[in-house]
Amino acid sequence: MMQELPLPPLGNRYGVAQRALAKKYGAALVPKWCLAWVLAKEGATVDGLHLSERGNRSLARRFGSVLGPPKRATTSQGA
Repeated sequence: MMQELPLPPLGNRYGVAQRALAKKYGAALVPKWCLAWVLAKEGATVDGLHLSERGNRSLARRFGSVLGPPKRATTSQGA
């Protein structure tokens, strides 16, 4: 899983690189609006940028809504 990062003005090349790396490694790319949505919530950060405990929980729920339910790990039998 990769979190798409907000881009600076005229920073489209960073977005292209993020999407290319996600594709190359088969990573789910969580859209940047998920992080922006969390950062905008009351009490989600301790200083306007770094997530508080509440913000971390909110981001985890948002990731879960994008990625879907967790998959169970498979174990090899007879090992």
